[in-house]
Amino acid sequence: MQINFSDPQQTYHYCESHRDGDWIIFTCKECQGFERRYNWRTGEFKSKPSTDPYIMHQGSFAPAALGGQFSQAN
Repeated sequence: MQINFSDPQQTYHYCESHRDGDWIIFTCKECQGFERRYNWRTGEFKSKPSTDPYIMHQGSFAPAALGGQFSQAN
């Protein structure tokens, strides 16, 4: 899974990801408190915004079982 925003005028931060049960959790090292959660079973999203609403975030998640091969969804 990949979260990707494409606007060269914007500032972007790359998010790290990990899985916790059914949730894939994206966090940003540069924006304390920013978190985006995606439940891959239900499709539900939850977000805790960063302190700067003009910074866009992007990241990807690939289950370890896929060995680095995964599909990208924009």
